[in-house]
Amino acid sequence: MGLGRCLIWNNELSEGFSVLRSVKNDFAADSSAAREGNNFVLTYLDSYTIPLGIEARGSWDSDDLDAYRLSATGAFTVLGNKLALATPAVTTFSQPGHANIIAPRLGGGLVGTLAHNWAFHAYAWLDIFRSNEPLFDSPEKLDWNRMGGDLWFTWLPAPRWRIDFGGNSTAVETFYALNRQIHYEQANLSTDWRFARHFTAGIAGNLADYSDGNPKRKLAANLRWRREGKWEIQVGPDLTYMD
Repeated sequence: MGLGRCLIWNNELSEGFSVLRSVKNDFAADSSAAREGNNFVLTYLDSYTIPLGIEARGSWDSDDLDAYRLSATGAFTVLGNKLALATPAVTTFSQPGHANIIAPRLGGGLVGTLAHNWAFHAYAWLDIFRSNEPLFDSPEKLDWNRMGGDLWFTWLPAPRWRIDFGGNSTAVETFYALNRQIHYEQANLSTDWRFARHFTAGIAGNLADYSDGNPKRKLAANLRWRREGKWEIQVGPDLTYMD
């Protein structure tokens, strides 16, 4: 179990999952080893990039904007323990009274460590926004290709401390904004402090600049009580300020 965990934490995903599968195969299903292996995989499946994943998401906003996204992630180990990622996706947008929008995405990324207490995530993509009819009062159909990206670094300066900082650039995905090709660039900074076994405090801030001239400032703080195990429970308040 320790070997399987370390391999996955080191982004050696195929080897790590192979070790965990061997634990499951070599021990009875009701043994503590098999249960621990299953629990580890289930608990961390959302936290680590698996070799191949497919995800479907939907959102339904109060203004009747419906969005559906189907995406895939393929991970390949490169340069020792770095992960090269392929992240294609396609999204559809619909809203009463407007033409539908379809948005294929071609994307990729690189994830890895820089030192024993430094890690990075880097993603880039090309969004291809198209509509089957003109939107609003535009004379032409939506035809917008836009590059976007997300880059952030994680620093663990001391036990129980975590600091993340970086920035991203992306389109605003509403009909009004897509019709006017509005996007934003944003810088982020956050820190988390696990000051007791079950308690974590965090604070985060970001500054964004929208292409229509609108700036944004946001500050958020949270406190979490967390119970770990087969079932993870998190409870706590969130405070957010935005201008």
